[in-house]
Amino acid sequence: MALKKHLSWQRICWLSTCLFFVFCCADVFADEKVQSLDLGREAPLLVISARPFSSLTERFKRSDGWSGADAAWTIPISEKRTSWFFGDTWIGKIRDNKHVDATIINNTVALQSLPFASAEKVPKIDFYWRNEMEGGKEKAASFFPSDSKEKWFWPAAGASVDGRIFLILHRIKKVAAKEPDFGFAEDGNVLAQISNPQDDPLAWKVDYTALPDFEQKVQFGNACLFDGDYFYCYCTYRPARAGVNQHPLILARHGKGSLLQAKTNSWEFLCDLKERGKGWRTLPESGSGSKVEPVIMFADGAPEMSVSKVPGIPGYVAVYIAAFEPYILLRHAAHLEGPWSRPVKIYKCPEDRKKLFVYAAKAHPELAKDAGELVLTYCRNTKFFADQVNHSDWYAPQAVRVLLRVKMLPARQLCRVGAT
Repeated sequence: MALKKHLSWQRICWLSTCLFFVFCCADVFADEKVQSLDLGREAPLLVISARPFSSLTERFKRSDGWSGADAAWTIPISEKRTSWFFGDTWIGKIRDNKHVDATIINNTVALQSLPFASAEKVPKIDFYWRNEMEGGKEKAASFFPSDSKEKWFWPAAGASVDGRIFLILHRIKKVAAKEPDFGFAEDGNVLAQISNPQDDPLAWKVDYTALPDFEQKVQFGNACLFDGDYFYCYCTYRPARAGVNQHPLILARHGKGSLLQAKTNSWEFLCDLKERGKGWRTLPESGSGSKVEPVIMFADGAPEMSVSKVPGIPGYVAVYIAAFEPYILLRHAAHLEGPWSRPVKIYKCPEDRKKLFVYAAKAHPELAKDAGELVLTYCRNTKFFADQVNHSDWYAPQAVRVLLRVKMLPARQLCRVGAT
C-alpha cells in the first residue's frame, strides 16, 4: 500500500515532528519539574472552570483527506472567519483507527467560520493543501512549498492587520541523522505575507521575506500580535538557555508601516539599559563591547505559545506548556512588556505520559465569546512512528475551554494590575 512505499521518508518527517519538541526544549528527556526563578507577583486571576472542548476537538477527527496534524495556530481574517495553520500533516485514509493509503506533508491550512453559535455548535473546518505531479501521478504536497527537497517549512506564530496575514515560518533542513540533530536542523526564519486571505487559500498570494537571526541568537515566532503601530514577536533568546529551560522569552517589535512594505530589517528588542531601566534597542553585534542585553520575560517559555487579550480581563495572558510538563500554564501582565506574573496551572492534560507527550498549547482569542473565556488547543505525539500509524486518533489538536475571572486583591495590587 502507499504507506509502505513512503515509509522511509515518513519516518524522517515523523521523527522530526516528534523530536522537534525534545530538541527545542532540553538536552535530555527527563520527567523533571520546571526549574523556575520566578519571583514575580501572583497572577490576579482565578480559574472558574477548565474542561475539554469536545465539539471543537471533534472537528479535527476525519477519516479521509486531512487526518491529523500538530501546531494548530489561528489567525483571524475577519469577524466572520479565521484561518488555521498546521505543521506535519497526515493526508490519506483512516480505517479501523489506522492510517492507510496515507502520506505526511509538512504544512497545511484551514478556514473556519465565526462566531461559534454555542459551545455545542462549532462550525466545520475546511482544510487545504496542494497537489503536485510525480511520476505521472498526483500526490499531496505542502501548502507552503519549499525551494528544495532537502528543506521544508513549519508554521510558527503570526497575526493579521489591515486585511493581511503575517505568518512566521521556520525553515527546516535535513542533516545527517546523528544525535543530537535527529536528522533535521533549523535553517532560519521567514516572514510570509498573505495579501489576499479573504480569497480561496489556493489562490492566496504569498510573499516570503527572510528574517535576520542576529548571529543565531534569536528564534522568532513563539507568539505574535499587532498592537498599535507595531508587530510584536516573542522570541527565544538562545544565549540564555539553561537546563530544561530552552526557550527563555524575549520581546521584539517591528514598525507596521515598513513591515507592510516587506521590509524586515528594523527589529527592536526590549533591553535592560541598566541605570536607565528598560528600553527598545537593536541587538548589538558580538565583539561590539556593548553590555546591552534583552530582557528575559520568563525563563520557561515554549517554542509554540500565545500572548493575547481575554474578554473582560485587563492586560494580557500568556498560555503555554513548559518542557515535559502535563500542565497548561498561564501568566498575566498588564502590558506586553511585562512584568509577567508567576505561572498558574490552569489545566492538566489527561494523556497517559508513558504513551504520549503534550506540547504547543496556545489560545485562540477570536474563538471566545464570553467574558473571561479562553479557547485553547494543545498537541500530542508519541516517540514511535508505528504507534501513530496504528492509533490515528492520537495525533490531532485537543481543544480546551477555560473560564477566568479577576481575583479580589488588595487595593495596592489592584492598582498595579489595572494600570495601563
